[in-house]
Amino acid sequence: MKISHAPWNELLSRHIHASADGINLFAYRTVDAADRKRLKDYLQSLQQAAVSSLDRDEQMALWINLYNVLVIHGVVALAIERSVMEVPSFFATVAYRVGDLLFTPDEIENGILRCNAPHPATGMRPFAPHDPRLAL
Repeated sequence: MKISHAPWNELLSRHIHASADGINLFAYRTVDAADRKRLKDYLQSLQQAAVSSLDRDEQMALWINLYNVLVIHGVVALAIERSVMEVPSFFATVAYRVGDLLFTPDEIENGILRCNAPHPATGMRPFAPHDPRLAL
């Protein structure tokens, strides 16, 4: 089953703006109720995906987009004003369930995308040797 990333791309096209120095910024404050609904619907499609049935490129798109959706949703839901640093351990705290498994941004980045590499700040691997998330 292919995942449509069109809702995510549409959200980004409406809320990403280049700053004066050329850095793309997401305008969190412009996210309205309709955007939240679209974000929730897109998230549900990612959470319900049969990850193991996707090819490698589709899996990478799923995990990268899930990471970004999770961070944006976390910022919006927690009403973060200036920085995720306002929430202690933000990247290890906010989480989504994919199938029966729970993932934080740190686990997606270091456990999935970096193949269970040690976290740069802690030196700890996100997944223990028998963690079922290693199979993804």
